[in-house]
Amino acid sequence: MHLGNHDRRISDYLHKYAPAVADMPEWQFDRLLSFEQFGMELRPSIAELAPGWVSTHGDNREIPLRPTAGATAYAAAERYGVNVACGHTHRAGMVQTSHGYNGRMRPRIGLEIGHICDMRKVSYLGSGYANWQMAFGVLHVNGNSVQPQLVLIGNDGSFTFDGMKFKGGKIERAATE
Repeated sequence: MHLGNHDRRISDYLHKYAPAVADMPEWQFDRLLSFEQFGMELRPSIAELAPGWVSTHGDNREIPLRPTAGATAYAAAERYGVNVACGHTHRAGMVQTSHGYNGRMRPRIGLEIGHICDMRKVSYLGSGYANWQMAFGVLHVNGNSVQPQLVLIGNDGSFTFDGMKFKGGKIERAATE
């Protein structure tokens, strides 16, 4: 996991209003949420994720935030020269180009993984509108081959992944057509 703007709120608050306790180990984000117990790891701003792929948080100040789904991650991919998966933008999209010559092409991919918010509970949006898409991303890794997948989530919270349909807390084999 990368620390993002929401995750830094506790630390930012403590440094501003209680600097004497701000650096105590008890307030470290990964310790507060028991990352070790759950097998989670706090990663640096840019972290290798899979062969030819890195992950970053979409509020990484080195990359411009773009309004089109996938474009923020793609801007990072162009900047870093590797494929990039990122969150933060709440948008779900994949943008890609190919680079190379003479049949030796290499894709450059930006994958933004969407969100899993209940939009009815995001009170700061006022009208309830935002250019956000519910989804999650998966990287299927087989040796040095990596296949990105964007899994869209319906308004009712349902989605299909790996041949299974998830809806209303139930899992069933997805229909094949």
